[in-house]
Amino acid sequence: RGNLNTRLKKLDEKEDFAAIILAAAGLKRMGWENRISTILEPEDCMYAVGQGALAVEVRARDVDILEMVSVLHDPDTVLRCIAERAFLRQLVHQQLTLF
Repeated sequence: RGNLNTRLKKLDEKEDFAAIILAAAGLKRMGWENRISTILEPEDCMYAVGQGALAVEVRARDVDILEMVSVLHDPDTVLRCIAERAFLRQLVHQQLTLF
């Protein structure tokens, strides 16, 4: 937890860390590409379910706000998030039955 400066400082100063996983985009944006030693590929580490999806919670009776944020609703993204959750649920279930 924390910003990039804090995380990298902990990595550099504490002996109990051997590595840290961060978004390459953030490091590149800060001009710290030299801190990237390895890029994890999808077969190495799956991304989090719903990664990149935006959720907004609104009171059910707040019609003005509901209308305002309704332009953000994307049915394709909703379906993809539901599919990712279902897929992950199936993977976890299969993994649990293996052990």
